[in-house]
Amino acid sequence: MRDRWPNIALAALVAQIPFEFRYTFLGLSNLQWTLVAVAATSIPLLLQNWQNLKRDRLVQTATLFVVIQWAASSYALEFNTNAFKAAVRFSAGLMLLAILRSIDDRDTIWRTWGIASGIAALYALAAYTGFGLPWLFRDQEFYIGHVQRLSGSFEYPNSAAAYFALTLPIVWWSPMKPAFRYVCAGLIWSTLFLTFSKGAFAALL
Repeated sequence: MRDRWPNIALAALVAQIPFEFRYTFLGLSNLQWTLVAVAATSIPLLLQNWQNLKRDRLVQTATLFVVIQWAASSYALEFNTNAFKAAVRFSAGLMLLAILRSIDDRDTIWRTWGIASGIAALYALAAYTGFGLPWLFRDQEFYIGHVQRLSGSFEYPNSAAAYFALTLPIVWWSPMKPAFRYVCAGLIWSTLFLTFSKGAFAALL
């Protein structure tokens, strides 16, 4: 059971990515607390696979990218705090990549991502029509002229668009039944259009 804790914690984190509440406990959100749990439970796993991770080309490339981010943030003339926050987030991403490369049961993670994204897309469409709880996630709505932009369970429409653009290929190639993949992909496409995010469409292409 102890060997499964990193998988369980990582699956819990993936499930909460589209559902980070704006309310915090001791300064951290539910997603950030789960990230702390993932880091704590995965230390033995990372130490055990340290040699393999050092030889992993993807991990090496990601590490170089994170090092560049920290170097750039240290030379930032303005907005130093934001630059360091970004570097910390990239470092957390590197840790998650290393954990994912170390675990054996990756299919569970992809299935969890697919299910969570389907629920997030369904909620986003429901919230867009007025059946949601936007105060859990943000304190305002966003518009283009008089047309509301879809934010769903995210703080900003662009954040929602980035998540759904990233999620679409993950869902399409996830180890789930084809019918479920097609339904999720359709929901995600719909939410992606309603965010009115040009950057997300460019990234997806």
